[in-house]
Amino acid sequence: MEKDQEAVSSSYIFVFYKEVQALTDVYADYLNLLLEFENKYPSEEAMAEANPQEKGVISQWVQLVRKCCHKTYIQYKAIEGYLKLPENIELDKYYTEISNNYIIKKEKLRKFVQLMHKILMDNVIQDMLSKGAEFMKDIYSNDK
Repeated sequence: MEKDQEAVSSSYIFVFYKEVQALTDVYADYLNLLLEFENKYPSEEAMAEANPQEKGVISQWVQLVRKCCHKTYIQYKAIEGYLKLPENIELDKYYTEISNNYIIKKEKLRKFVQLMHKILMDNVIQDMLSKGAEFMKDIYSNDK
């Protein structure tokens, strides 16, 4: 039973790893979109003149970024509680800022993404991530 529980926990951490990778991809795409938008509309007055369709695209990306932040944060909090890790106050602070403000500041988002990657480097997480990858490999190799 304990071995099964360890396998499930490890596979959950592997899923968390994949979600952090997805967050990173969305973050990079979002920054590229903002850079393009900021170059096209270099001042606040110019941005006010942007067409509604372009503003809608930015809004959709903000929602996607926030969704990825919510998913990874919730997953991490479950892992944090299960492994009895110390509370990550810095991550909590950036998550609160991202989730409570419509405009996501690039610096706050960058820090949140960096902290998620730092979490993946924790020794306990690394060990379970390795076991989770092995467990998932076994599942897919047995499906054939």
